[in-house]
Amino acid sequence: MQITNTFTRLLTTLFGVLALTVAVQGQDEASTSPAYAKGDALRFAARYDSSNTYLQRSVKEFEASDDSHRKAMAIYKLSLNKYSQDEPGESERLLEEAIVLHQQDGHNDHSFRVKAYHHRGVLAEARADYKKALEWYRKGLKSADSARLPNLQTRLLASIGDVYQSRGNYDRALQQLGKAESYYHRNGVEDKRLLGRIYNSYGVVHQGQGNWETALEYYRQSLEIDQEILPRPHPDLAKGFNNMAITYYYQGDYQRALDHMKNATQVLADFHGENHRLVAAGYNNVGIVYSEMDELDKATDYLKKALAIKKKLLDNGHPDIAIAYQNLGAIHYDMGQYDEAITHYKQAESLYLDHFPEGHPELANTYANLGQAYANKQSYDKALDYYQQDLQINLDKLRADHPFIGDTYTKIGETHGMAGNYEQALKYFRQAADIFIRGSGSEVAAQQLPIEEVLYPTQLVETLQQQARVLQKYADQSGETSPLKQAMQTYLKLTQLVGDLQKSYHRKTSKLQLRKRSAEIYKQGFTTACQLLQKTGNADYKEYAFYFAEKSSGQLLLEQLQHLQARKFAGVPDTLIEQEYELKSRLTTLQEKLKVQAEPSQSTDSLRRRSLEDSLFHSRQALTQHMEQVEQGYPSYYELMYQPLVVRAAEVRRKMLAGNQTMIRYFWGSDDLYAFVLTEEETRLRRLPVDSLLEESIIRYRKQMREVNSVKAFVEESYYLYTQLFDPLRDLIQGNQLTIIPDGPLHHLPFESLVTHAITEDAAERFHELPYLVKDFTISYAPSASYLQVSRATTTDERQRSFLGVAPGFDPDQKAGRQRSYPHSDRPLSPLPLSKREVETLGTLFEEEHSFLTPEGQPALFLEDEATENAFKDIPLTNYRYIHLATHAVVSEEDPGQSAILFSTSEPQDDGVLYTSEIYNLQLDARLVALSACKTGIGSMARGEGMMSLSRAFQYAGAQNLLVSLWDVDDRSSARLMEDFYRHHLQDEGMPLALQRTKRQMIKGVQYAHPKYWAPFIFIGH
Repeated sequence: MQITNTFTRLLTTLFGVLALTVAVQGQDEASTSPAYAKGDALRFAARYDSSNTYLQRSVKEFEASDDSHRKAMAIYKLSLNKYSQDEPGESERLLEEAIVLHQQDGHNDHSFRVKAYHHRGVLAEARADYKKALEWYRKGLKSADSARLPNLQTRLLASIGDVYQSRGNYDRALQQLGKAESYYHRNGVEDKRLLGRIYNSYGVVHQGQGNWETALEYYRQSLEIDQEILPRPHPDLAKGFNNMAITYYYQGDYQRALDHMKNATQVLADFHGENHRLVAAGYNNVGIVYSEMDELDKATDYLKKALAIKKKLLDNGHPDIAIAYQNLGAIHYDMGQYDEAITHYKQAESLYLDHFPEGHPELANTYANLGQAYANKQSYDKALDYYQQDLQINLDKLRADHPFIGDTYTKIGETHGMAGNYEQALKYFRQAADIFIRGSGSEVAAQQLPIEEVLYPTQLVETLQQQARVLQKYADQSGETSPLKQAMQTYLKLTQLVGDLQKSYHRKTSKLQLRKRSAEIYKQGFTTACQLLQKTGNADYKEYAFYFAEKSSGQLLLEQLQHLQARKFAGVPDTLIEQEYELKSRLTTLQEKLKVQAEPSQSTDSLRRRSLEDSLFHSRQALTQHMEQVEQGYPSYYELMYQPLVVRAAEVRRKMLAGNQTMIRYFWGSDDLYAFVLTEEETRLRRLPVDSLLEESIIRYRKQMREVNSVKAFVEESYYLYTQLFDPLRDLIQGNQLTIIPDGPLHHLPFESLVTHAITEDAAERFHELPYLVKDFTISYAPSASYLQVSRATTTDERQRSFLGVAPGFDPDQKAGRQRSYPHSDRPLSPLPLSKREVETLGTLFEEEHSFLTPEGQPALFLEDEATENAFKDIPLTNYRYIHLATHAVVSEEDPGQSAILFSTSEPQDDGVLYTSEIYNLQLDARLVALSACKTGIGSMARGEGMMSLSRAFQYAGAQNLLVSLWDVDDRSSARLMEDFYRHHLQDEGMPLALQRTKRQMIKGVQYAHPKYWAPFIFIGH
């Protein structure tokens, strides 16, 4: 997980901006005017334009009555509004006008004088003139002390704390905030919103100190107070959500951070319009998170929008402009454009030096970014010089165990490693680990690194990954085994940490991002284990290699299966399970509605879209809270959920393999393809001599199988793949039952279609005469060996064989308008006249085989117009052990979330599209889900997780076994295959054997001997 990213610290200063003091609000003499009172109430609700209208009206009223004191108060409130509307110049002009009026009036109002001082400080702070801001706040505090105004004393102490935070002096900031909180409680101040503002400022400071859990707790307390007091929506609520989002960002939970940030930024834009400093800050934050999620185009768009707004509103020398330069530099860095990145970083450095000549954490961050850029240009001395400047500022400004300092140690270590100074590199990595692990001494065994002892897990992951790489290089250079063994232990620690992090995230997207970023860990761990196996001959390293291969894919699927098991065996009440299902269903519905809104064919309704986005955000919050409550309320559920997920090779051999069974587990290392061959007796590991064009060969083979009728051309491609992928392993295989665990492009290959020898020049073989692998072996597939073990533990009632069959049919006489509701289809879908007969035949087979079944166990058939999406989702799916869908499917390899199973659309409110995201939310207890449709077994490859497809969605929902297709299938041959498969299976043949015999019959029968008819259907499971 390469988190050595230039964005690591760039959100801190923005929180100073978002946490700026809220203007003073309370009762005063002028409130006796209805117009003034209305304007003040609207200001509290952040309806600034309407508030201005009423306040201006009150100004005229007070002017007509020659009441200059009340007129001054009304103008002061207008000044506050203009500041909130990001018009600081107009705010300052109005403030000075109010002060002059107040002075001319001679009214001895100490409160007004203090408020004026305070607002002068606010305006100076907005200009980043922190020295002047402190002067005004201290004058105001002195005046408030003499007049004994505890509310204003508290507010001014908090504002002084904010200035120290902005200047990077966190200890002084906490000191001042502590005084403010003490004043608040000691003097019985009843303004809860002021207390909430103090909590928010505490959060900002603790975040700057790297105390992210503490910061998050303060943000939550602040937000709870604001939610109690403020109307919804309100921009200050948005600030609270944004500040919480930063903590999620630092914890690596990027999707959760993004959800909060986008929601907050949209609310701020709705209230303030686009050209506002807070909206610019929100865009900046969203851009940073998108960059961490490797969506650089989106990141660049948001960061450029932020910079454009800041340039409109701020002086060119404002430090917020420097943040924008840093972030744009970071985008160039991520693109490998180091010179352009350095140019932007230098611009940021110049601005920071103007404002903070004594040093500041953001200036230190700039030096760190410059160090990274120069290191990647191989200018190591220059890089180390910048890192030392970074380190010196942070040691001066922050505590010695601050995570930013650990981050710098890691970067220094990485640079020494790049320069070949391995001992120096390892020294700095140890210093970094000492900061990231609670009282560690850093040399902690892999089995002794509980997540609760790790203070900064994402930072520790980066450090350990860099350490392992340096140890590998050190071993290569020295030829010693010891550094390799240390690297192995480090990769084991990393794997544990990533697993713990994965379970701590609530958003699926965040989990997928983590899997993607950690994929290299497993590859390098595997490589290290192989090197040690070769050097030492110790078979234990073969086990470690298998462990890393298993960890490299399918972990999120395993986590879900574990969740289903835990829910079943931990006694979680049905009401809570149903509540979870309803929350997930609502979430999915909102997501699909938003997708529809985004389609080009839909008229743009921005209010509708924003309403949906807001509902989606709060629905996610509700689901997160529900899951946290279940974990806290049912400890046994929690324990079952957090058991280890990966099976060992020895355990596979002992529990899953008999004498006639072999498992082949393919794994793509950093450069080569490997295969584990597991039998009851032993585990063997071989590197396969594949060439660089293997993926293109598989693509060509699949295309040829579907489109070419030449036996010779087919055999040529098929045999080539056989020699690359299977023949080198054949001498290791025992028995005739094979379980294949593919990796990467091998997911698209039906191995049973490979032929075992080439055609000689004088041979004139036909398709039914070819020596297919299916003639020799019963073949099944699985995402991982660990999946098979977990899936076996969730076995259903073997006696219950209730069958659910669905066949929409897609009658061509239906109105075209209905057909157009299907995604990616601009014409009516082709009818499936044989699907009805297929399902009816299967229903009869189940009735004949088990005529003694109770009425509840009888087959349920939904045909033609009755086969609607709502009908399918409304029935109790957990009652059915066999679910058979004979229909059309839509498969998007670019966006798996848009893949779907299609149903009839006879109901106006039913779109007939069961999207992948909806399938994930189904509750199944099926021994088999058969998807008799096109391409239901393929999708997109998610780095670090594996194939994301419709079949995976059904596995996620609780299907133990699947029968799916790898390409478009023929209606007639599919019906034949399915009928024969079930007929064999219901005669007590295992599913893989039933499928093998069905395929061999089709080959023998000549009519469907061509592989395009029988090869696409594969069995996934046990």
